[in-house]
Amino acid sequence: MDADDQLLATDHRARFLPCEDIGWQLLLLARRAGYHRSLHRAFVADGARWLWEIAATHFPDAHHILSWYHLAEHIRQTASVLYGEGTPQTKRFAEARIKELWEGRSAQTLRRLKQIRKKARTKPKRENSRQLINYLSNNRQRIQYPMYRALGLSIGSGRVESACKTLVGARCKQAGMRNWTRLGAEGVLRIRASLKTGQFDQLWKIHEKTAA
Repeated sequence: MDADDQLLATDHRARFLPCEDIGWQLLLLARRAGYHRSLHRAFVADGARWLWEIAATHFPDAHHILSWYHLAEHIRQTASVLYGEGTPQTKRFAEARIKELWEGRSAQTLRRLKQIRKKARTKPKRENSRQLINYLSNNRQRIQYPMYRALGLSIGSGRVESACKTLVGARCKQAGMRNWTRLGAEGVLRIRASLKTGQFDQLWKIHEKTAA
């Protein structure tokens, strides 16, 4: 991203790899994009532990950011369990908690959730409240959104989510396209990723040399 929050470049990879190998791939791609020359660096993820392990290992100098849209969705899901799907109370609760977190008042959100959990009378309400409390507590250092916005950092993983749907899902999850072999799926997806990134000719030359 540039100073005006404009996307400068994107890169795509589609591989079946162990988590540790994915980390190295991400680091190489980041450095090729100029990561090491950036003043402010960010690693945005949805909260999965293995992603934070990659961030800690390969991107320790970056701001580790919990994707804002995943967090907001967790809030809405919990609100629906607590107060019912689509009710006015659900909307008010979700909007209030989302506003608090957007403004950096996570301590207030946690206090409110703990109060609600104590008063909850059903197991689903208690369990959903507990899960959200843990989610926020475990990511406390990754939800400092006012600071991220002030630094001009991206706070959402929407581009990655979209690429997963258009690059992978649109090709491999349609009707009649579920009986893939691992080798076949990876081959097709690597080609799609190279086309999307404009690197097909380079990929073709590599395999052409290998075949020769």
